[in-house]
Amino acid sequence: MRITWMFVAAALSFPAHGALADSIQLTVHSSVTIDVSSPNDNFFGQYDNVQGLPFLNDHPSISTNVVIPFSNVSVLLPTGSVFEDASVGIAGPPLGTMVMGTGHEFAGTPFGAVINHSLPSVAPTFSKNGISDVSVDLLFTGKTTVAGEKVSTNIQDLNFVLSGFIQSALLNPGSNWAGYLGGSGQVVIPYTVELTVDYSPVPEPSSLALFGIGLLGLSGVVRWKLRS
Repeated sequence: MRITWMFVAAALSFPAHGALADSIQLTVHSSVTIDVSSPNDNFFGQYDNVQGLPFLNDHPSISTNVVIPFSNVSVLLPTGSVFEDASVGIAGPPLGTMVMGTGHEFAGTPFGAVINHSLPSVAPTFSKNGISDVSVDLLFTGKTTVAGEKVSTNIQDLNFVLSGFIQSALLNPGSNWAGYLGGSGQVVIPYTVELTVDYSPVPEPSSLALFGIGLLGLSGVVRWKLRS
């Protein structure tokens, strides 16, 4: 009975060692250019220069969601290996980090009621070399597909949630004008896609041969003990 137990233990020890999981990790660094603007009155800035005292109440704000598709990437598993698991990780700028881009402010719709219509009204002008400053929250649903030995991310819809402001230098304060300020610009958002695939490799032929020799040697020991 003890001899049989020794044989089974030896037979199971090699596959357990040879089936240790391995992994492949593919990392893709990319970026997306997003146009930003103040979409409506809720996000416009306000400027007042009716009494000869220019007053900037607020800069135009950015609050938008932009969905960008990310193209499929894939990895090929070694021939004959067994797929175990896969995951997709997508990361944008760290939370709390502001991403700076280009931008400029411009005079929008005036407030007619506060302007003296008996006098000329001149709108303010702003530099076109301003900035857009945004924080980014990146949302996505990571799914993978497996077709034979090919593991793919599919096309991912990346949802960039941006919030921030647009600011540029005042060039001409204007006169007898009060109203909304609009803004537009561009920001480049970096992000990283990471595909991780876990798999079990098949034992190498040389390992299988050594395993077979070990079994033959063990059977010889068994026969020798039986004869003795």
